[in-house]
Amino acid sequence: MNINDIVEKYIGVPFKEHGRDIKGVDCFGLILLIYKELGYKIDDYQYKPDWFKGDYNLFLENYHKYAERIEKPEPGDAILLSKNSESPTHIGVYLGNGKFIHCLKKYGVIISRLNQEPFKSRTEGFFRLKKE
Repeated sequence: MNINDIVEKYIGVPFKEHGRDIKGVDCFGLILLIYKELGYKIDDYQYKPDWFKGDYNLFLENYHKYAERIEKPEPGDAILLSKNSESPTHIGVYLGNGKFIHCLKKYGVIISRLNQEPFKSRTEGFFRLKKE
């Protein structure tokens, strides 16, 4: 199945903290939905809204269980970004051609370009899900 066919239905879904369905998602909820359709199982995590303000990093502490860091992304790979801190606090799915889908509190699910600010300077890395 083509990643772009899967993500089309999520564009415009509103932001919802801890949202995990088509009625509303946060950035991690969007990842869970997309990867589920691609046949991957990723555990959901309980976290506080301000988890990124402490020493614990949800993504870096957990994502290695499912994915490995890569240098050259392909469509379907995850992208980690920093929003307002030094460690990754935001996640999306790379779609190819420098575009990625993600969910922002202000806009909901959108497609953005990696070569535009603020994302250009906030990209922390790309990750590919491991085959089970």
